[in-house]
Amino acid sequence: DSDADADADSDADSDSEPTNQLAIDDQDVASMFFTTLGDVPTLEEVSGISEGMTQVDVEDLYGAHEDAYLFPGAAEGEEDVLAYVYGNVAVVYNAATIYGEDGEYVDANVLPEEVQVQDVHYFADASYDELVEMYGEPTEENLEDADAPYAIFLTEDDNGSRETRVDFVTDDASEDADAEEDAETEEATDLTAGLVRVVNEDVQASEGTEEDVDTEDETSEEVTEEQTEETTDETASSDVPQFYVDTVAGFHNHLQAYYNNWGHNVFSFMPADSNLSYAIMANYNSGQFSDYSYSNLSVNSVSDNGDGSSTVNFTITETHGGNSYNHNVSMVVDNNAAIVYGISYN
Repeated sequence: DSDADADADSDADSDSEPTNQLAIDDQDVASMFFTTLGDVPTLEEVSGISEGMTQVDVEDLYGAHEDAYLFPGAAEGEEDVLAYVYGNVAVVYNAATIYGEDGEYVDANVLPEEVQVQDVHYFADASYDELVEMYGEPTEENLEDADAPYAIFLTEDDNGSRETRVDFVTDDASEDADAEEDAETEEATDLTAGLVRVVNEDVQASEGTEEDVDTEDETSEEVTEEQTEETTDETASSDVPQFYVDTVAGFHNHLQAYYNNWGHNVFSFMPADSNLSYAIMANYNSGQFSDYSYSNLSVNSVSDNGDGSSTVNFTITETHGGNSYNHNVSMVVDNNAAIVYGISYN
């Protein structure tokens, strides 16, 4: 069986890496910063980098950083942000310098295992004109500042509004003294978008009464439970605890939603830096799973692993790319939370 879903086998000893091809017009990335609608993944989920990881952890995933920039704080009184760039991800560490032998803001005497991630930002690779084409004219900009050009974009939708600040980086060559004559007419298209940060968010949905919010949450929860029961009641062995049935069904419901661009909650079912999450992102980016669906899910047995997790065995039919595949699957699940550690296709 050459099913590409086998790529999601987290037990395979491969050096899976998170995608580093995040485009500014990609739906996932745009939703992080330029919309307030829907279930939006965090950059930590997409990049696989989270607070507390060390420089060693980050560079095991992405290799050595490509550049480093010092950006101004997003608001008055905020400290400058020293960002180390790994493709489309900018990492802020808890140190004034990190380990490195060549370049700015590095020191060969620093111990990389003691340098920890403090924050993660998106580092765009788009021109000013591309941003304007996608998100409209900025509400504020300061492109004439050669040291710290930036623009702020306001996006509004039915759920509220959001202000996103984009700090630009400039080519050192453009600072050549011979270009002084052209400085007054320099086009904004010469600027490349760098750091992207949400600086102000006014989500109208949060302004409802507490009673309204509670009622909405309860209704949503009831619907989810009903849907899960409808999916799993007739497909579970009687000796399998309902918790594991719900976890397997919930995972695949959200996996289908992710592949079909309906939502991103599937990443709440697994550690952000797991091989499984990287494999799922790789499948998504391949374009081969855009019509993914599943059926005939039958949870057959559960065995306790003695380490706080259990192995859930089930059969499932998965369909994508116009083909259907019948699988016998083993899923390692946390005994106390709906967390999936790994999937093996037997």
